[in-house]
Amino acid sequence: MLGLSASIRHDDPCVQRLLHAVDQAQTLTPLILAVWPLARVLAIHIIASVLTERALSPTFWPRCPTCGACLRSKGFVQRQVTRLFGPIHWRRRVGRCPQGCDPPHVAPLDDALG
Repeated sequence: MLGLSASIRHDDPCVQRLLHAVDQAQTLTPLILAVWPLARVLAIHIIASVLTERALSPTFWPRCPTCGACLRSKGFVQRQVTRLFGPIHWRRRVGRCPQGCDPPHVAPLDDALG
């Protein structure tokens, strides 16, 4: 999680507001209600950081299912999914067949993540 500290800055106003709300909570129920948004923000940062690290690792390109040619990288493409914590954004490598076969592009990280 190398990029995590860069993605969560101590001077980030959003995180600072959430931390302040936790500090200000006097009883258990307001404390729980204040921690949840902070946990959500931290979870999104952690997940995005891990996915970014995985996307930067070397990619094994499979063969085209249609013609058997080795797929080639076409660079990074933005990806977003919405889960329990909210929308998660990252970039991952996509590749395509040099012959232009279907499917138009393949993202091995997407397959690895299920």
